[in-house]
Amino acid sequence: MEKVNKKEIKFEILRIISMVMIIVTHYSGHGGLANIETMSINKLIGIFLTISGNVGVNLFVFISGFFLYKSKFKVKKLIKLELEILFYSVSFYIINLIINMNKLNNMDLLKITINSVFPVFRGLYWFPTIYIGLYLLSPFINKLIKRMERKNYKALLIILFIGISLIPTSMFSGRIMLFIYLYLIAAYISKYDISIFKNKNWKNIIMAIVPYVLTFIIKVASIYIDNENISQFISEYIMAHASVFMLLTTFSIFMAVKNSKINGNNKLVFTLGETSFAVYLVHDNLYFREILWNGIFHTSEFFYANIFILIIHIILCVIIIYAFGTFIELFRKKCIEKPIFKTTKFDRFFNEIDNCIN
Repeated sequence: MEKVNKKEIKFEILRIISMVMIIVTHYSGHGGLANIETMSINKLIGIFLTISGNVGVNLFVFISGFFLYKSKFKVKKLIKLELEILFYSVSFYIINLIINMNKLNNMDLLKITINSVFPVFRGLYWFPTIYIGLYLLSPFINKLIKRMERKNYKALLIILFIGISLIPTSMFSGRIMLFIYLYLIAAYISKYDISIFKNKNWKNIIMAIVPYVLTFIIKVASIYIDNENISQFISEYIMAHASVFMLLTTFSIFMAVKNSKINGNNKLVFTLGETSFAVYLVHDNLYFREILWNGIFHTSEFFYANIFILIIHIILCVIIIYAFGTFIELFRKKCIEKPIFKTTKFDRFFNEIDNCIN
């Protein structure tokens, strides 16, 4: 992921919070907490946590758009991202083989092998795949942003807001379109230094909480109504990444962080921020999810546990996943990535390509 200026530690904190939001969503979704049949306080917690993942993903893209639109495209960065994804996909492929070798037939083994060896092309991880697509398009998007007049830029965002968030249509559908849309919003904030409620930042916090809570209430109400069409509508239009509710929450959280006066140079915070992408790759591998949530953390055993026990278990899972992901990523960077890219020949080669592209 892109690095931010050391003075902008607040955005690294936001990156960490975003990843925590994604992890707890996966606890609830992949772990099954939100899907338990009996309505209870634990199920309500699961539903509440499930919503946070969409906001977490949106914030990740916002951070990219905010900083990346001012940066130049780097082939070296692209290759590093590809190799990082490949490292984790192959690592968990091997773990999966060790654990499930006797359970896999030849066709399953072939499919898993192809998906793990070509994780980006096969979409093994949906978010990294779309993110790399966004990064490949970023030089062209950035040129558009820099050449567009403000009124035209604003008109473009309004059109996308109507077609994606307000009245979603197939015209602007697809995850890559979603990422471009979020990227453009964040770049606009950065380019024109937009600040909402700068002197009353608490209003941004309220503006983030209200739509989130409304989404939660609507989702819970739909369970009691028990209508398939209503449930589908809520999933596709209310809880979707780019819905007005999720977008407003994302925007308000981002503006609250942007307006904050948090500064400093805490090494731990920067380390946790820089390894957040790896944390995603560690805990959301398609073939490792079941092993992680049911085999290691045994989430199903806590579905009906005391609420305090459940919360403690969720917190411990988040800490363990983040700590493990950070440790593995630091090891990978030191022992694999640095030796590969330390030669000056590589740098000259990549710089020549970058100059041609930029």
